[in-house]
Amino acid sequence: MPIVVPMIKFVQVVAGHTFVNMRYRDDALESLSGSRLNAGLRFSFLAPIGNLEIGGGLLGSRLDYQKQLENASFYGSGQYYSVGINYFVNSRVSVYFEAKMHQEHLVRNGGSSTVSAMDSDSTLMGGGFRIWL
Repeated sequence: MPIVVPMIKFVQVVAGHTFVNMRYRDDALESLSGSRLNAGLRFSFLAPIGNLEIGGGLLGSRLDYQKQLENASFYGSGQYYSVGINYFVNSRVSVYFEAKMHQEHLVRNGGSSTVSAMDSDSTLMGGGFRIWL
């Protein structure tokens, strides 16, 4: 029985930006909006059907919270982990699917809100095309 050893095909440096805009469904006057930056590494392993990708990194956020007349700003940091699959259609284009889990702790740095800190645990899934240069 042959032993299959995964081989690293790529090591990628990843950086991104996300706009956050959330509203509470039961109260239209309660919202959380701002920006989230992330940076990390992704390792791509050669697999039979596509390339298996495993990654992780750090993220930082600056969010504004508003609830009726209360108003505050929050800064936070955390980490994320991702797993995905990447299939090359040709030498320059690939199709991918990725699941990402991230944890973040946010602390109020100003404002009049009674909320002093928030913890965020999210699971994200996405897919699309990648163009390789």
